[in-house]
Amino acid sequence: MKKFKKEKLEKTVKEYKKQLEDLKYRKAFEEEKNKKQWLSQETKNSILAIILFAIAILSALSFFNQSGTVGQYFYKGLIYILGIVAFLFPLVLVLSGISFLKGMKKERWRNVILGSFLFIISLLGVAVLIIPKSQIEYPGGMFGFVITWPILRFFNNLTGVLIFGALLIISILAIFDVPLKKIGFIRKILNKRKANLIKKEKQEESRLDSKLEIGSNVVRSSKNAHMHFDKNYEPPSLDLLDISTDKPNSGNIEENKKIIENTLYDFGIKVEMDDVQVGPTVSQYTFKPDQGVKLSRITELSRNLSLALAAHPIRIEAPIPGKALVGVEIPNKIAVNVRLRDVIESIQKDSPKSSLVLPLGRDISGKVFYDYLDKMPHLLVAGSTGSGKSVAMNSFIGSLTYFNSPKMLRFILIDPKRVEFSIYEGIPHLLTQVVVNVKKAISALKWLTNEMDNRYEILEQA
Repeated sequence: MKKFKKEKLEKTVKEYKKQLEDLKYRKAFEEEKNKKQWLSQETKNSILAIILFAIAILSALSFFNQSGTVGQYFYKGLIYILGIVAFLFPLVLVLSGISFLKGMKKERWRNVILGSFLFIISLLGVAVLIIPKSQIEYPGGMFGFVITWPILRFFNNLTGVLIFGALLIISILAIFDVPLKKIGFIRKILNKRKANLIKKEKQEESRLDSKLEIGSNVVRSSKNAHMHFDKNYEPPSLDLLDISTDKPNSGNIEENKKIIENTLYDFGIKVEMDDVQVGPTVSQYTFKPDQGVKLSRITELSRNLSLALAAHPIRIEAPIPGKALVGVEIPNKIAVNVRLRDVIESIQKDSPKSSLVLPLGRDISGKVFYDYLDKMPHLLVAGSTGSGKSVAMNSFIGSLTYFNSPKMLRFILIDPKRVEFSIYEGIPHLLTQVVVNVKKAISALKWLTNEMDNRYEILEQA
């Protein structure tokens, strides 16, 4: 074993001596070569750098008409050849001069010069394709026109921008000799931003968890959690809400009945008029069509009836569910608002089966219509602008807070628009403040899903 180690060490020493001799030989060869040359390579690089710096300064001064007659011709030539990209020409020269001063190897500064040349070509192409000719006649100069002509001949502008954009990125990588995956400052920025977002989200989650923990304990420790109603709860007085005082005006009912009957008769449809239901916003005129009349013939005449009644829009319900009748709904001359107070008072008289009551309004006959949230736990309220979504949501919240105590029901209100639910800030039913931040909303929803899982486990153990 010791013999093997000794032989290995001797072999390593021999290889090291050989490398040292080769290095001395190369150094001596370079010194001999430099002696034969009039100037050293470093001196040559310095001279080239000074020439490039001088041309860069000359071109920069020519842009401000500070370099005499020669500078003016130089400026005009640059603009004619390179267009607006000519203003970056001095910068490219300065970068090339710096590369010579740094004593880069021959292969390296060649890459810098070629990369700079490719950089200018890419900028010329992008300038020609992006800048409209109405603003600048030749944004990329004649050189830009020449290099973009094949692109415009066989491709479109978007494809050209993609091609020259890719060349622009390649030129930058070539100049700085950095692969895309090793661009450290970009990677550091992205990683730092990602870490900050994760840290901030965790902090907000923990902050929200601490706020929501109280609410979950209250619900679980409630002795009356199996009941729908809290008998000790005194809801707010309904005197806070407005009461309906107006009555709807449907116009001349008898005249409208005659118009409907005569209009249908003119089209060969004989009907027998029936009752009229006057609702808050529309009135429904019902009739029974003659035997053998197709209902499709009646529904096709909605525009004719609208014209005869001078009312828009009208709706034909054919047939009315549960009845052998057809209904024509006509907007009232004077519509009235359906007040939440009237609806809640009517619900109280009906003795609802659940406290999770959602008031929906009144039907065509004026009867209060409502449903229960526990029958539809996933509810989507949608509609066009002005259709009453906000009114519906506020009515739901008002009804739920009226029929349920804070001990029995808690809200998490999410309002990114910051205009809908801000008025509820501070009510005892809120489990936390009204959530207006989208990131906090995500944390709130995560907490809710965890709370649901916990309650399923409690129910399973019960």
